[in-house]
Amino acid sequence: MNKELLEFYILVFCLRDESFLITVGEYLFLNDPSGKTKKTFFSSKVYQIIFDLIFSTFSKIGKLPAEKSLVFLIEGLFKSDSRKAELLENINDICRFTDPIDFFIIEEATQEFIKKVMFVEALNKSQNDLENENYEAFVDALSKSINISFDEDLGVDIKDIEAVKEAVKADNVGGQVIPTGYSFLDSPAILNGGLRPGELGVIAANSGIGKTMLMCNMAINNLLDGKNVLMVSFETSVSRIISRVFSNLLGQKANVIVDGLTGENETIENDLESQFNDIVSPLKGTLIIKEYPSNVKSSNDIMAYLSKLKKIKGFVPDVLYLDYLLIMSTNDKRMDRGNLHQYFKTITEEVRNIAKMLHIVVWSATQINREGLSDSDNNKGGTKAIITSRSLSSSSGIEFTSDFLCTLSQTSKQKDKGEITCFVAKNRNGAKGVWMYMDADMDSCRFTQKV
Repeated sequence: MNKELLEFYILVFCLRDESFLITVGEYLFLNDPSGKTKKTFFSSKVYQIIFDLIFSTFSKIGKLPAEKSLVFLIEGLFKSDSRKAELLENINDICRFTDPIDFFIIEEATQEFIKKVMFVEALNKSQNDLENENYEAFVDALSKSINISFDEDLGVDIKDIEAVKEAVKADNVGGQVIPTGYSFLDSPAILNGGLRPGELGVIAANSGIGKTMLMCNMAINNLLDGKNVLMVSFETSVSRIISRVFSNLLGQKANVIVDGLTGENETIENDLESQFNDIVSPLKGTLIIKEYPSNVKSSNDIMAYLSKLKKIKGFVPDVLYLDYLLIMSTNDKRMDRGNLHQYFKTITEEVRNIAKMLHIVVWSATQINREGLSDSDNNKGGTKAIITSRSLSSSSGIEFTSDFLCTLSQTSKQKDKGEITCFVAKNRNGAKGVWMYMDADMDSCRFTQKV
């Protein structure tokens, strides 16, 4: 479609549809109805002035302006301006246009138009970032500009029984619920089957207790359930996670897995390949493991990676594991870490947005602080018997934002027995303040619920 014709149609629909005007106004409004600046998002400065007049008037009076109101404003603002005649002529054409137009085609074309406009805008604004070699901020700004989409969801009317049924089915039928694989957590009283797409679960524990191990176990449970799983690590190497995953799946010690996969032991290598073909190859879903450095990558980087996975491998995850929140970066690379509460709350909100936007389940983890350590067990590497969310490291904002949060604790006596306590500290949709005991077999990297 001709660009100038599309811009004309945009103005036509802005005077017919409030929601369309509000949506495009977020991107195209310059707050310059008198046209004093040279800047314009439209190919014609006259069109930009008309758009700003329409949007600013709507913002003030709460309804779409009539033709006579726009004419009155132009007569006042441009009475001695050479552009007045052209403005009035265009207002007349826009307000009195009656030819039939397919709104949905125009809306789709408008999205592409705005993407191009915002890309150029981001490019111009990011010039300083580029000159200062702040490439992360530069790429982030460009990424946001091309990920623009209009929200078409009008919500669910509870009087529309068919819409109500569809909404409930969408989150509870057809494999949408992602179980953890632990009957205690998946019970009706707690997660009622597992987390739903759009939700964020967090595991909190002291260093070395087993956050990553539990996420590996849950990822394997998802994999065996036929799901596509993505695990992104900002701390543990891909090779270590692989050894833990295969140790769990094949029932072998991690060092045996390493010997087999590195070819150090040909007999073990052949045995592993045989087990791999029998156990792993037939699985319906798959597990992809990706490693990033700490404190560098943000949720926007994860979104870009997910887009690449879909485009190149056709892979779309049902569940995403991020290990872990405190060593991720926020999308705003200029945000000050001085306010850790706000910093980590922002990161958690951005991660939860991935779950919402992609309609998938996301699990992550966080550290507990020293308050979670037991005085009597401190020298023995133990923790308190039960760790609550008050012991979260650095930011309670993680708890506020997550849909579900559990903590892992292990007293020195439990450590001797290979036992861990999982405590439900926060649960948006079920019981909390309850716990289960788990056997932790570090040799096979398996966490199993104690009966």
